Order: sequence, then C-alpha cells, then structure tokens
Amino acid sequence: MQNLLNNNRNELTLAINAAAQRVDLQKIQMFTQKGQFTRRILDAMGEEQVRNAVIELEKAESPALPVLQRYRDILRQQVRDYVEREYLLHAEGKTQQFMDDILSKTRLNNIEHIYLHKVHELIRKMAKKLASRHSHKRRRLKRGQLNMAKTLRKGIPNDGVMFNTFWRQVKKEKPQILAVCDVSGSVAAYSKFLLLFLYSLQDILPKVRSFAFSSHLGEVSTYFDDYPVEKAIELVNWKYGGSTDYGNSLMDFSKLALDDINSNTTVIILGDARNNNGDPKLDILQRIFQRARQVIWLNPESRRAWGSGDSEMLRYQSACHFSAECNNLKQLERIVDQLLKSTR
Repeated sequence: MQNLLNNNRNELTLAINAAAQRVDLQKIQMFTQKGQFTRRILDAMGEEQVRNAVIELEKAESPALPVLQRYRDILRQQVRDYVEREYLLHAEGKTQQFMDDILSKTRLNNIEHIYLHKVHELIRKMAKKLASRHSHKRRRLKRGQLNMAKTLRKGIPNDGVMFNTFWRQVKKEKPQILAVCDVSGSVAAYSKFLLLFLYSLQDILPKVRSFAFSSHLGEVSTYFDDYPVEKAIELVNWKYGGSTDYGNSLMDFSKLALDDINSNTTVIILGDARNNNGDPKLDILQRIFQRARQVIWLNPESRRAWGSGDSEMLRYQSACHFSAECNNLKQLERIVDQLLKSTR
C-alpha cells in the first residue's frame, strides 16, 4: 500500500514478478486463464488484506473508502497488465485472425517487441478499412450562386447559348489536426501507435501537425515528411523523451501553435496527465479549448486512476470537449473513426 501511495512502480513490479513466479505464471497457455492467474498473483501479494480493509471501511462509512478502492483498482490493473504481457510471450494464437483479435484488445504498452511487426500490419489493415469507409469523391455543385463568367465563357462555342451552367463553390477553410503526444517513458508506446495510425490515414485525413513533449515540447511534423513513419517516431522519442512537465510543455505549445488554432482545428492530446506535482497551467488548455473546434484527450490509464497521486486529469478534463480511456488498438480505431466523421 505504501508503494501504491508513493507511486513506486519499480518496487510494485518486483513484488508482482516475485508473486508471478510463485504461482507459475509461465505455464499460462489459454486466453481464459488470464483472470485465474491475475487472482492467484493478487492473493500471493496479500491483496486479501486490502479487500478486508475495504469491507471494514464500507461498514464504518469512512470517507477514506474511495481512496482505498482507487488504489486497490490500480494494483489490480497493474497485475492484469503483467499477466497480459506474459500471456503474449507464452501463448501463441492458433490463427492470424485470432492473434489480431488478441493484439487489438491488448494494452499497447504490454505488447512485446517481437509482436510489433504484427501490430504495424494490424494498424495498416484498420487504416485501410477506415479509409475505404470515409473516402468520398468530390461532386460537382448543381445549385448555389451562378458563376456567370465561367458560364458565359463555356457558352462561346455555342454562339453564347448557355447549355451548361456553372456554380460558385464556397471555399471552406480546410480542417487541421494537431496531435500533441507525451513521449515520456510511461506513455511513449501509446503515442507511437497514435502517430502511426494518423499517418497511415494521411491520404484522407485533414492536414496533421504533430508535437511531442516530455519536459519540453516541439513540433515534429517535418520528421514525418523526411523519414518513414517508424523511423520518424523513433527519432521523436529519442529527442523528446524524458521526465514529464505538462505545464512547461503547454507553454511551449502555446508559443508554437495557439495563433493557428481556430474553429476548424481539432487538438488531440495523448498522455496520462501525470505532472510530477508541477503547475499544470490549466489556463493555457482553457484558451486552447475556447479557440478550437474540439479538444480530445486520450488517456492510456484506467479512469479509476485519473486524479490519483500526481495525476491532473480531472482538472484537464474540464477543458476538453471529449476525454476517453484509450490504451488498445480497438479503442484507438473507434476514436479515429469518430474523428474522421467529424472532420468530413
């Protein structure tokens, strides 16, 4: 419990690893065994004491109950993640479709390196499906304001008879997407796959500008112009990875892009909102919220963990049009699908 309160991830990982060895987690073979091994590991770690404490606090109607329940849920999620990673290592899917289904529902930071090429293929499949669904041909307008100059000009070969009429098309300002990605250690895997997804759809998406940050933020759009997507992401993580400072990064983003945000702009922020107890600079996000068409925040952490420890998510959430837990490809596909609908 002390490690949970202090967010001491290293000690928790060591404890989970030791418990996993005691229950022979390496023998896991089937998808249906994940819940069984998760419970065995929690029991081996003494989670029963936490469950008993929850019961006592419920009986006493203690105000400390929600806090304890939150940390209990965080512990359970960490154990589930650990079991999921081990399952991918020790249990192979019987068919490609079965494996795709498993990978699409697995938390992205739990996917081992040996499966990354399969995930990239799966993202391209999903992107191709979305591209087919949302691509559309431009239609010639048949109503609106008459384009008299073009109509008369096209009628000259017919002695001025206007067999064909042409209409003025109101030129709309093109929508743009600003993708702002936390590439610090705990979130880098999620940002990588979001960027891979967005740039796999560059033929049908509006213009995408990309920004990466940990303690400082910079625009990285040119990386994707100059290199293949996978190489660009690798360079971005190398340059901007580190400890997280959301407040400082929002200030950098404001200097670089705030003047470019308007009613045709969608801002997507991907991050866990853990700010190491620094100033979150909520006022900057509120200014972005006021100017943008929509601000979307994708958080890879469970909703139960939002606001725990150094998480500023509940405060940031107030300056977003939409916020969602997003930690696997199925969730990411669903959100990108909605994004494409809103920017058509």
